Amino acid sequence: MSLLITTRRSIAGLFLDATVAEDFASKSTITQNPVEFGASINDHAIRLPKKYILSGRVTDTPLRPDDDDSWSSGTQDTRSKSAWEVLNQLKDDAEPFVIESGLERLDDMVIESLTSTKNAANANALDFRAECTELIITNTQDVAVNFPEPGPTEQQATDEVDRGDVQAVTPAEEKQKSWLLKGAEIIGAVE
Repeated sequence: MSLLITTRRSIAGLFLDATVAEDFASKSTITQNPVEFGASINDHAIRLPKKYILSGRVTDTPLRPDDDDSWSSGTQDTRSKSAWEVLNQLKDDAEPFVIESGLERLDDMVIESLTSTKNAANANALDFRAECTELIITNTQDVAVNFPEPGPTEQQATDEVDRGDVQAVTPAEEKQKSWLLKGAEIIGAVE
């Protein structure tokens, strides 16, 4: 594994020993409203949550042993096992956290997927891939609305309409009639 990034990155305040790759995605959905002649107009964009994929490494023998060990919050006996435990706990808690990446600070992120593969080359390290998604958090506000008092019913109702003589027909009778008979009744040809 060749390390592409040497500047330290952090996920929820926990610093990685190395970052192998960072993938960023920031998308919007464009609304479409069909109009005449088969054309669509676009008049709005909806911002989708940001996506961030981090491939990183935490070793049992860090290059900076004098730094505070940010992975010590795990209960395992090695840094790599503790890191895996802490990352899984972050994923399971689903509480938003901050990621300090190479391009920007990402707030309100959660781990959507966490994977790792162990082999002979990384026996004393944790190589992992964390797929993170932004939570778009909104705030609500209660607003008092004063509705006018309803008036008398006669002021709210519409005028009475004379519809003539209306004969009730049950749905079963209506269903049994053929379309030709129904059409003739409408025209008035059959009584």
